[in-house]
Amino acid sequence: MNEVERQALAAVTAAGETEGVDYAEANARFHELIQQGAHNRVLASTIGDLSLRTLPWRGAQFRARASRIVESQREHRAILDAILSRDAAEAASLMRAHIGASFVGIVDMVRRRVETSSPWSESASSLPATGRRKGSARESGHHPPLPFVPRRDVS
Repeated sequence: MNEVERQALAAVTAAGETEGVDYAEANARFHELIQQGAHNRVLASTIGDLSLRTLPWRGAQFRARASRIVESQREHRAILDAILSRDAAEAASLMRAHIGASFVGIVDMVRRRVETSSPWSESASSLPATGRRKGSARESGHHPPLPFVPRRDVS
């Protein structure tokens, strides 16, 4: 990551800490800048595909649990600090932890949805919308099996 890219990342991180900002958008931009700054086309392609598939869920986690925004902001700040210090190993470690925390948040959100309502109900507005087609399994009463959602033991 060059100096211009590091400064852009710092600006996006600061903007993401601003009151009233669309944090899902700031989060997406933060990750996009890091992806671009890696200058690795294979990584960019892989992350790009994954990002398109997970974007609705990543945004939903912030609507479902507002405290995740504050946690994510802290994680972004720590990642930025490691990048600005040119500590690649620390930045990579922090990014892995950040992605893991996001995944856990999404899994918890889905688990709560499955435990509290039908997976086909309209009640959980914090989850991404799913398309409905006339004659779909939802309308016919034939539902596909629920996805496996691991449970976390809370000690």
